[in-house]
Amino acid sequence: MNKIIYDSVHGHIELPKICMDIINTVEFQRLRDIYQLGTCYYVFPGASHKRFEHSIGVCYLSGELMYNLKDKHPELNIDEKKIELVQIAGLCHDLGHGPFSHLFDNEFIRKYQDINNPNIHHENRSCIMLKRIVSKYKIDISDNDLEIINDLINPSKFILKEKWIYQIVSNCYNGIDVDKFDYIARDTKNIGLSYGFDFQRLLKLAKVIDNHICYPIKTIFEINNLFQTRHRLHKEIYSHPVVKSIEYMISDIFTLCENKLKISEKINNPEDFIILNDSIISTIEFMESSDDKIMKAKEILK
Repeated sequence: MNKIIYDSVHGHIELPKICMDIINTVEFQRLRDIYQLGTCYYVFPGASHKRFEHSIGVCYLSGELMYNLKDKHPELNIDEKKIELVQIAGLCHDLGHGPFSHLFDNEFIRKYQDINNPNIHHENRSCIMLKRIVSKYKIDISDNDLEIINDLINPSKFILKEKWIYQIVSNCYNGIDVDKFDYIARDTKNIGLSYGFDFQRLLKLAKVIDNHICYPIKTIFEINNLFQTRHRLHKEIYSHPVVKSIEYMISDIFTLCENKLKISEKINNPEDFIILNDSIISTIEFMESSDDKIMKAKEILK
């Protein structure tokens, strides 16, 4: 049976049972403890939303876009199974994020892990975590479907002949995808910014032409607003000087604790990785140790 959830951005949304089965796992619930905007919360108190609600939002929008395309294009033979696969990809695309979201990958992991290790990328870790969930909880997803979902999360093989389907969750063709629709709307709303982005018109007017998701010329202002708002968020919020300063401080804290906690090595083992979330800061703060590096890390925390 489908589940109705109330979301602060999208209102009442309906999710299929298989998505709820994934949401109700330890691995997915872990996202409740990872801030969507990392250290932005230290500067902008409204930025308290988590990866958990963003992932559910992307799942919902993935389904909405698929249903809209199904109504417009009966020739594409979009069935419930295909819609469900895209929804699962939207739901699980951020499972692999580490503590403080992008800080973990951009400022810390690359200091210790080989650049050729695919696990330094959160998309690859998301696929590994989903595979673990399916196996551990006996989720009704076949190996072939799992491969398709992983390819939708991190497009590389383009298994399906419908190339347009890879432009919904993670669009590496032009960057217009439901992941951005959700996080731009959610971030601006939660922070309380006077500017924002309304994705509804793009969602409803999208069509598939020559195997690409396309938008009519009259949506040029919405598309322009999408990228302008994203640019402003990066310049004014995500890369705020104090936000970046705190990112460097937390990265230094992780670096000082690396010998003791082996934080970077946990990306290679899903069993270890699931315990990594933003609460690692509290673990370090209350750790009993006379080690000079741990003491230095605590000083930075203070």
